[in-house]
Amino acid sequence: MAQVVVLDEGYPPQIRDGTRIDQHQQQVFMRSNLNLRRAGLAVAAIIFMAGCATATRSTAGNAPVRAANPVPPGPRATLVRADSAYQAGAYPLAQSLFAEIVNRESDPPSIAIFRLATLRSWDNRLDEADALYRRYIAKEPRDAEGRIALARTLAWGGHYAEAIATYDTLVATNQRTRDAAIGRAQTLAWSGRLSEALAVYKVWVRDHPTDHDAAMDYARALAWNGQLDQAEAMYTQLSRTGNAAATKGLARVIGWRGELDRSERTWRHVLETDPRDPEALTGLAQVLSWQGRQYDAEAALELALQTNPSYGDARTLLRWVQADLRPSITLTGLGINDKDNNRSTVFMADYATRTLWNATIGARYTGRMANFAAIDSRSDAGSLFARWQPASSSWQVRAEGGVTRHSTTFIAPNAKRTIGSGALSVSGNVGPSLRVGFSGARLPFDETALLIANGVISLDITGDAAIALPARFTLSGGASRTRLTGGTRENARNAYNSILRWNYNRNWSLAVGGRQYGYDTSSTDGYFAPRRYTLGEVSTRGRVGGNL
Repeated sequence: MAQVVVLDEGYPPQIRDGTRIDQHQQQVFMRSNLNLRRAGLAVAAIIFMAGCATATRSTAGNAPVRAANPVPPGPRATLVRADSAYQAGAYPLAQSLFAEIVNRESDPPSIAIFRLATLRSWDNRLDEADALYRRYIAKEPRDAEGRIALARTLAWGGHYAEAIATYDTLVATNQRTRDAAIGRAQTLAWSGRLSEALAVYKVWVRDHPTDHDAAMDYARALAWNGQLDQAEAMYTQLSRTGNAAATKGLARVIGWRGELDRSERTWRHVLETDPRDPEALTGLAQVLSWQGRQYDAEAALELALQTNPSYGDARTLLRWVQADLRPSITLTGLGINDKDNNRSTVFMADYATRTLWNATIGARYTGRMANFAAIDSRSDAGSLFARWQPASSSWQVRAEGGVTRHSTTFIAPNAKRTIGSGALSVSGNVGPSLRVGFSGARLPFDETALLIANGVISLDITGDAAIALPARFTLSGGASRTRLTGGTRENARNAYNSILRWNYNRNWSLAVGGRQYGYDTSSTDGYFAPRRYTLGEVSTRGRVGGNL
């Protein structure tokens, strides 16, 4: 079973089988961009240190780190070592040195508190970072950078209301207006309040057309909200400026739309510039995994982890890919009873393993024991199956063939006891928004004791399609023609279904639909055969937490 891992911006509903995954897991996204955050905060810290160096020539009110408390030579040497380690990217050493300063001194330098808080937040020790940032703010109340960092850390920890309130205070006092406004919009998006976030981004980007970073955030929020056309258009415009991050966003959105070939080409275009970019390699691996090319995905992820062993998204996806490559056994058991007292117990066992050329082969056993009144029947079925997905393609071919053996205490004239079965299906994307499928099957119709006893066989031809519509809607439908033979009377059935699904966000969706089927004639073989039967249905689908 293909798994989808949320990579920065999550999994597309159009591609996953009931996955949209990824609606979205905000903390996964937030922690997957630590390198970008580190770069931004490192620049801020360098500027901050420059303020420390010039503090003796400026007033205490203008310097972010006050010179009123000079650091003794010993602690100053430790501070210099910590700063050198930080600038060199030796973050574990820098963290231990800054912690030594903060824990040892009764009044440690502000820069040590700020840097330690930053490093704690990168290590996901958010409660400690929160306390340190508050300590820094108490020491440097006029430095807006501390409040920006605190709000960001609160958002990473899921404390969205408090983070938004902190940003609101900064906006109201005209402090770091740009960072506060964009940080507030990001937090709104992470908390699922996408409409409010989009409204903020729209106004800001309109008033600041050269702010490409804000436009990137706007495009990302559009994609989260399912507005893939607008997101793709914005990413395309930004990527023309040579913005590699925009090209990555474009590749991701194209993949969400189901255009896996074009998404793969776009990811590889990014890798032409930087062949070892961990984010691009992981994005490419996700697309390869959706294509069923698990061996290629594994190779890309291993290269990403060679470049950055701590890259969490690559490590998480690699676990799923390697699990998919290992042979699997699935056991299923269920019991069925209806108002007519048709009782049955079903046991199923599947074995599947990956092979070369993006193929999966396996074997399946299904055993059914059924009872109705004084009739006891049994069905034992064995089959071999294979799935194949050509490289760089969204199309998939499935085939299965086997044999079923029936036994019963009810003797029906001319009923077959050994029945051959087979099925063939083809499905794939036609264009950016349309997915179609076709299948044919010959199977025993053996859901009840009487059906097993009468040896009913179904011959079925089915077609289905799904199309992505504007405003986060997806319309799907199908039709089938089934011929029933082997019983006391031949029959045929026509069936139709249609479902309209609205994706509220990346985690929840609501669907309404209808089904209709009808038989050519009545049945005496033990199945319900109305001339016309219509069903309406309402359903919801959601993701709770990371696993449910």
